[in-house]
Amino acid sequence: MTNNFNRSISDLCVGIDLGTTNSVLSIVNIKANGDAVSKVVDIPRAINVYTTLGDKARLTNEKRSTLPSFVYYEEERNFRPIVGDFAKKQYPLRPHLVAKSIKSSMGKNTTEGLSSDIPDDTPAKVSARILTHMLKETEKIYHTEIKDAVITVPASFDSVMCKATRDAAAIAGIKVFNDDGSERPVLLSEPNAVIYDFINQVKNGEIPDILLDLSSPKKVLVFDLGGGTLDITMHDIQRREDNPEILKINEIATNRYTLLGGDDFDEAIAEEMYRRLLNNYSKYADVVKNIRKDKNAIMPQLRAYAESLKIDVSMSSSNNLDDDFWGDDNGSFDVGGPLGTGFSYDDSFSKEDVESILSEFMGNELTFNDYKRLSGIKNTRNIIYPILDVLNKAA
Repeated sequence: MTNNFNRSISDLCVGIDLGTTNSVLSIVNIKANGDAVSKVVDIPRAINVYTTLGDKARLTNEKRSTLPSFVYYEEERNFRPIVGDFAKKQYPLRPHLVAKSIKSSMGKNTTEGLSSDIPDDTPAKVSARILTHMLKETEKIYHTEIKDAVITVPASFDSVMCKATRDAAAIAGIKVFNDDGSERPVLLSEPNAVIYDFINQVKNGEIPDILLDLSSPKKVLVFDLGGGTLDITMHDIQRREDNPEILKINEIATNRYTLLGGDDFDEAIAEEMYRRLLNNYSKYADVVKNIRKDKNAIMPQLRAYAESLKIDVSMSSSNNLDDDFWGDDNGSFDVGGPLGTGFSYDDSFSKEDVESILSEFMGNELTFNDYKRLSGIKNTRNIIYPILDVLNKAA
């Protein structure tokens, strides 16, 4: 353990964002002046496989801050679980042996899409693999056993989903009950975690307080669009009258559980890629027939290409760089490669193409005042309707 931390286990404050797409573990250090400073831990994970001189396959490892929430069950080694980047790379090749987006299934009794031979037959058990990997690697770094941790969950998780997350924590070795049998506060809603972290950064001077002036009471809307869920909450924040240094944070409203996120965007783009793939081979009836027959094998690879395209387009929009750096002279983005079924897919998309594909999720037809007529809204599967839902509850 580094000198920045006491040697007591309880003094190592651990927080985990168990995400749909990626997971992150951070620790909190209380400085001498009382400031709480968080630090994201770079977690080692398998990245690639290489072959030694003796023809024995080995995995290369790297440390990175975000850990892909993928678990690959190595069939050749009695379904040994491998978590992270290497597992993610295996998904297009062996989707039946890779668990992905497991957070979206929390509370269900089975893991959909995985081989029935895999011992981890519930989302809680799969999630425990991700938690265990993060905790064990952190224990090695700080030379201490970790039994205490806080895990963030969507505010809209119901009691069954929360119980599944607590079960995963328990399997991973986190203490979820006190000695008297009462529940320990292991779970924290993601919007509350965002609020607490933001306020702490303002307090520490890490970000300017002009972004959120708390000298007077404020209502704050938190919008959290993840890989599989959309979490929106309204909070009332004000200083205590008897002690202005302390902030009172009350959650006013939460949207209903919304299964919508980056996975849905990837799926929509991948379906468009599949349509284009069929069109590219439309002159060859036998090839089209085989592509249709092999769709289940083709789609995992197309989802991987779709995610890469989505990220490229997003980065091109959020960076002040020349368009030529991201796309070709026409502002398009090249995508594709082998599909592993004897076919290949090579294509290009413009930013406008991607925006058009994802327009069904944008709720462009909705306006602020629509929160007053929720019952009359037909299209509810978009990123705007849950905001209106929260505004309606908070009104």
